[in-house]
Amino acid sequence: MNYSNIIKAQLRIAGKPFTVTDGEENQSGWAVIEQTWRKNKSRFEENSSKIGRYYRDYYNYIGPFDIDIKALSENAVVTVADEKFYFVQKERVSTGGYTQYYRGILKRAEEGDINVFEPDNG
Repeated sequence: MNYSNIIKAQLRIAGKPFTVTDGEENQSGWAVIEQTWRKNKSRFEENSSKIGRYYRDYYNYIGPFDIDIKALSENAVVTVADEKFYFVQKERVSTGGYTQYYRGILKRAEEGDINVFEPDNG
């Protein structure tokens, strides 16, 4: 059976509005996004390194069937309530030949995260 529309309706009740931007494309929807440190208390403090501050906290993502996160590039940015995230893992959940929803792991994007591995040409 295809429960994808039922799940999508429940995400609108239990989730948060989000926008995913991939290049020039924007898609909006509702998803449940929950910080994983609630399960692992050692991950809720910010840390610093030689290149700056970073966060080790990750977020579980459960989103609608009609926003295919597996098709997104590595540069896709998810915005939720003025916070930016990027996917570190993406999965399709299917039953009976239908995509029911997508789940993934998000990491909060900090200033400098996007180009941290590119050489500095300045």
